[in-house]
Amino acid sequence: MNCTKAKLWRATQKTLLGLLSFVIGLGALPAVSESQVLRGVLSERDTYHPIDLGLLTLIEEDGDTISQVLSDDSGFFEFEVPNPGGYYIIAAAVGYRAVQSELVQIEAQTVRILEIAMTVRPIPLPGFEIVSEYEEPERPGLAATGFYERAATGKGEVIWPGQIIASGARYVQPLFYGSQTATVRQTQHDRPGPWNDDILLRDLDGAGVWCSPSFYIDGAWIQELNPGESIADAVPMDQLLAIEMYQWPFYVPEGYQGWGDCGVVLFWTKRYGSN
Repeated sequence: MNCTKAKLWRATQKTLLGLLSFVIGLGALPAVSESQVLRGVLSERDTYHPIDLGLLTLIEEDGDTISQVLSDDSGFFEFEVPNPGGYYIIAAAVGYRAVQSELVQIEAQTVRILEIAMTVRPIPLPGFEIVSEYEEPERPGLAATGFYERAATGKGEVIWPGQIIASGARYVQPLFYGSQTATVRQTQHDRPGPWNDDILLRDLDGAGVWCSPSFYIDGAWIQELNPGESIADAVPMDQLLAIEMYQWPFYVPEGYQGWGDCGVVLFWTKRYGSN
């Protein structure tokens, strides 16, 4: 789709969504349904081309799957929502990266309008093999941090949101067990359990020596923890969303140099999970 057609489709799409929202929002009109309805358009990011036969899954805030529908040739989809509350939609389509919507709040006997954009994901051709260590829906808030772009470069090691959930870990250090980039060193401390164990990275510029990385939490450099505090305190497991590890000096992303003599570990919390 060329630029002019994309702009025309985008204008038409926005007009249709705007009209739907306007009509539904008129207080003088009677309720459209005795139940709750969630409608939307599934389209391609950048071109706004509608995505046909996309599979959309409605999920409650606590993770229970409610129902699934397919988008039509105009990208339109609709769910009847059983109860008011918070819901997510996961969209999947051939040739696109799966994506999870932001949390959508549905009030009683209302209709909500939602637009979901998907990123093109090339399909491997015969003779080419593309191996992905992990595949899960893209989270818009996490995407805004540049997480997925950095993960795609292969320059660091990533612990994905789904892997953290599946781990069942009660604190952050066990997530690094088995890592090719990091190790956990036990330390002597007064507190029960391994809360104060150190997370170390292999320094590629130091003949394989392990060193203490700089930590970033939600993009902010943590130069010093509070007295008696460990990284497990600073990054509670019930808030942790994703982790990135980069070794010094070759692979550290721009803007995350920290002390500049080891590597960096980036922690992202659920502050970005629902944006």
